[in-house]
Amino acid sequence: MEVLPEEEKTIKEAAQEIITYKRNKPEHAKKQPVRLPLPEHLRREVEIIKPDGIDENWVCIGEEATEVLESKPGELYVRRIIRYKYALRKDLQLIEASSAHTTQNKSIKIAPLLGYTSKGHC
Repeated sequence: MEVLPEEEKTIKEAAQEIITYKRNKPEHAKKQPVRLPLPEHLRREVEIIKPDGIDENWVCIGEEATEVLESKPGELYVRRIIRYKYALRKDLQLIEASSAHTTQNKSIKIAPLLGYTSKGHC
């Protein structure tokens, strides 16, 4: 099969053709997961944690509260942990009470409750 010179030129151009396109990807607003508050009817135990080494040179600037679901046999309750934040009066240096060690990050369950549910008691 013979190819005319004009066709040969067209074939070479078609082989070198680069196809590009622009795709507009829709942007979705990232939603932060929102954890529902623990039920109000559950009993609450309050634990207050203050940082060490605080004297009259420090001023309390706020608090951070965490609620953790706890369990005893036959009872679920909420442990509310309050950590106070302090700042040095003149330097605005910030100090915060250390947070309690949790089993799972960003979780309201604790180790005994996880063990209880994983063994099929619920």
